[in-house]
Amino acid sequence: MNEDASPIEADDNTSLTAQIISEARTLLLDNSAIATRTKNRGFMGIQCQNFLGAPLMLSGKVIGAMVVQSYDRGDLYDEEDKLLLESISEQIAYALHKKQADENINVLFQAIEQAGEGIVIFSPQGTIQYVNTIFERITSYRRLELLDKPFEYLPFDVSSRKEMQQSWLRVRSSQPWRGKIDMIRKDGPKITLDMVVKPVIDNDGRLSSIIASCKDVTYEILREEQQKRTQRLEAIGRLTGGIAHDFNNILSAVIGYAELAGDDMLPGSDAAMNLIEVLKSAGRAKEMISQLISFSRQEEARTEVLELVDHVKESVRFLRSYLPRSIKIVERYTSERCTVIAVPGQIHQIIINLGTNAMHALQRDGAILELAVETVSFCSRDMQGYPELEQCQYLKIIVADNGTGIDSSILDHIFDPYFTTKSANEGTGLGLSIVHSIVQAHHGAIRVSSEAGKGTTFTIFLPLYTPDAWHPVATEEEEQTEIGGEETIMFVDDEPALVNVFRQGLMRLGYKVEGFTDPRKAHEHFVKNHDKIDLVVTDTTMPYMSGVDLAEKMLAIRDIPVIICTGFTTLISVEDARSKGIRDFVMKPFKIRDIATRIREILSGKEDDETGPPAQ
Repeated sequence: MNEDASPIEADDNTSLTAQIISEARTLLLDNSAIATRTKNRGFMGIQCQNFLGAPLMLSGKVIGAMVVQSYDRGDLYDEEDKLLLESISEQIAYALHKKQADENINVLFQAIEQAGEGIVIFSPQGTIQYVNTIFERITSYRRLELLDKPFEYLPFDVSSRKEMQQSWLRVRSSQPWRGKIDMIRKDGPKITLDMVVKPVIDNDGRLSSIIASCKDVTYEILREEQQKRTQRLEAIGRLTGGIAHDFNNILSAVIGYAELAGDDMLPGSDAAMNLIEVLKSAGRAKEMISQLISFSRQEEARTEVLELVDHVKESVRFLRSYLPRSIKIVERYTSERCTVIAVPGQIHQIIINLGTNAMHALQRDGAILELAVETVSFCSRDMQGYPELEQCQYLKIIVADNGTGIDSSILDHIFDPYFTTKSANEGTGLGLSIVHSIVQAHHGAIRVSSEAGKGTTFTIFLPLYTPDAWHPVATEEEEQTEIGGEETIMFVDDEPALVNVFRQGLMRLGYKVEGFTDPRKAHEHFVKNHDKIDLVVTDTTMPYMSGVDLAEKMLAIRDIPVIICTGFTTLISVEDARSKGIRDFVMKPFKIRDIATRIREILSGKEDDETGPPAQ
């Protein structure tokens, strides 16, 4: 052995081994042949007497050399030894190549296993040959369950199976395919995959395999749909705002003129009683517009102390307007005390969502939808079944139908967001999840019982509110106060009917009223006569100048009480209005007596604390 163990350089012509590599051929050298080759080049290491070396060849390229040599005998190796060494070198070259190929395959395998996408490899005939870990995770099927199975074994949804069969024919004709397909996970839920299927062509131009890569885009699609719904809600909100503003202006005129007409009639007469009914109906219309606004604006909800039965009845009236006439609605209210602390619009939302959900299940003769409100007092043993409840007295809302019922296998998922068994044009899968979140926010509980073919019952528990005995609610007689006066009021609104009814109503109470339908003329008048005006009431949305701009210009001239009134606006909040010096923010439609009461309180210095709610 040579003591020098340093690597041999292939271009070093003093090395016989390097000469084998550079010449790419086997060398069998005796003493004289060695002397000839080293005569003018020199010799690296200790010169041998007999040398035999063969190159390691792979695909026509030299990847190394295998050498044996004798330092004692010059005739140790012959032609048979040369053939033997060449044979061994071929096997060693192949083994080295296989080891390197195995290492490359292992690196490729690890890359596929740890890729961010699911990967499936098929044979040209469509048999599953390989499935990576990500695909197992996406579909919840184990690899052993899929290997050696035909292409059709994959859990495609019914809607996607036909499309995939057509795309498979396309790929087998050497054309790639990409699209979104639906699969059913082994544990039940449906998922959407963005899939790319490509043919693999060998050197001879034949289809050797087919590889499919996929990514789970279910939640991305849901987010996009939610964003689109949000955009639609915003558009609906803007549309609703315009409708609400115009409708509330009309409603304010109806309420105002009905009040004026009622004052001119004998109390208790038929005409006076009829006008009272007109005012009641207008009040219900006001509540419905308020609910529509609260649904569309997605604003922070404010809880109120309210009578639950009244709001359930109002929601049922709304349901009757669009439920099919074939569905009979049965109402049952047995609770004597039905006060809760809740968001009025969200109570409405609960009833509408559950009623709409029942409508899709009531597709037969004799369809019945029952709604009831009852009082329930839990004992300690009963409370064990309702761990989310904190007290013992509750109001129970029951919404029951005799429809198709809910399959027991999906009963545990009905409150999951976007879970639905309906088609795309029938529902979004959000209704019951919204109901569930509302009930939770109100510190209540919801339960469902259902039997296939017999119907479904939803039961909702909301905490019963008991008023504080130390602070009894004032009676209507106790609230009667003097609301008239002799001050001068400026009223600005672009609706002539509102200006007229407001002037008549306040003038009957003794006030002097100056009305304007053009905010520019109102501002000109105020500039000249600001010392003669005691209070300003202005609409918010008007042509040429908004009520907020008008109020700011007036307040810049003089610190005067200003009341902003509107049917619907996003121009300014209650807090912003008060920060600008505006005293109050009144929502249309309003009764003359209500706004007169507020005017009197402001002029008399009896305003509510600024943190209190705006007048309604």
